[in-house]
Amino acid sequence: MVEYLKRRHLSPIYGGNLIIPEKVDYFVIEDEPDVLHCGHVHKNGYALYRGTLVINSGTFQDRTEYQIKQGHVPTPAIVPVYEAKYGRLKSIDFKTS
Repeated sequence: MVEYLKRRHLSPIYGGNLIIPEKVDYFVIEDEPDVLHCGHVHKNGYALYRGTLVINSGTFQDRTEYQIKQGHVPTPAIVPVYEAKYGRLKSIDFKTS
């Protein structure tokens, strides 16, 4: 996700090749966002990159056989909550609560 911000594009692999038949590339990040939130690879992660809070929310799915083979350790059932009023990020762990 930090690479998205560095390249100012939500699909940097495709570069100049649009993946939709439109005249405008809607994946271009024109203004610096305050928060960028995505969810992928079943693992929570948080970072601050040049003033942008980057949040990856993970999943509720437990570790799969494929992930075990790959050595990937997910963080299921942990939900990030961003309190915009206070600029705070906290996590709620539904697995232990």
